[in-house]
Amino acid sequence: MRAVTAVPGVPGSIHLEQRPESTAADDEFLVRSLLVGLCGTDREMLERTPPDTKPLVMGHESLGVVVAKPATGAITVGSLVVGVIRSACAARCPACQAGRFDMCQSSPLVERGLHEADGYASDYWTARETGLIVVDPALGEHGILVEPLSSLVKAQDRLRDVAATLPVFRWHRVLVTGAGPIGVLAAWLFGRDFAHVTVVDPGLTPQARAALASLDGIRCVDSWQGFDDGFDAVIECSGAVDALSRAVMTCRVGGILVLEGIPHGQGPGLPPDAIKHTVLRDLTLIATVNASRAQYQRAADELQGAPKPFLDLMLEREIGPADVAAWMSRPASGLKTVVRFDH
Repeated sequence: MRAVTAVPGVPGSIHLEQRPESTAADDEFLVRSLLVGLCGTDREMLERTPPDTKPLVMGHESLGVVVAKPATGAITVGSLVVGVIRSACAARCPACQAGRFDMCQSSPLVERGLHEADGYASDYWTARETGLIVVDPALGEHGILVEPLSSLVKAQDRLRDVAATLPVFRWHRVLVTGAGPIGVLAAWLFGRDFAHVTVVDPGLTPQARAALASLDGIRCVDSWQGFDDGFDAVIECSGAVDALSRAVMTCRVGGILVLEGIPHGQGPGLPPDAIKHTVLRDLTLIATVNASRAQYQRAADELQGAPKPFLDLMLEREIGPADVAAWMSRPASGLKTVVRFDH
């Protein structure tokens, strides 16, 4: 079978290989790949230090169809499924014992397509039932957005929990920084909680602008000029330190700052004024990565209520398995790129 592989920490190491077809163990499902999503996390994997010494199959955003199941499996053949990135660690840390693999305390982490485990960018892959999320057939290929949305659902859960403890918090204005796939999804998701949503990105693309325009009441701007400090919450999705520094300054007293973006490479940290503002404005900082199985499932359920024109615009570019290396060699831009596995 075809498999897109790379050596973590080694840029330029992506190859399309022929590997033996996946064979499911007695407690595993065999899944045929439909789509694999690409994102900035895949780029970060190639820039990691220190580098690994052996390749793994890429791909942590998946969508596939079950073609074989274990005798005791509850998920039926033909089901549309998404794979979960993490599973319980071998050490059975307290988080994994509680079923919260997303908060695994072991090191190094085991994450499919990223750390120590093959991902989903192959014609077929296998997973235990605890590593699968069933997607409603009506959602179709938009199910590839379940994984990226799941981390935002986790952020939403935590923001709601924290907000309930803050007597001065208002669900009035939210600022989303960055209009890549995560930022645009955040504008839609958090627009269901806040009365007014603003998205800022100096590199705003026509596709992102069109996707945001398809939603009601979203204001999108491509400049930081003229911003006030009246936002109740900021969802930082760009991974840019400059954007984070500016975003902190827009939060009102008692506001909440959510970090979703991860900066790439080395560079300066937050300037003292931003740190001072965070303290003196009594801001609450939330940072999230990955998601629980329940949050994956809620992401799949939430997507069923998203406008179809918006979801169509989220899937901007489609490539084949042989095109991944070339795509990764170019600067990131636009919304979601997916790899289609034709059979």
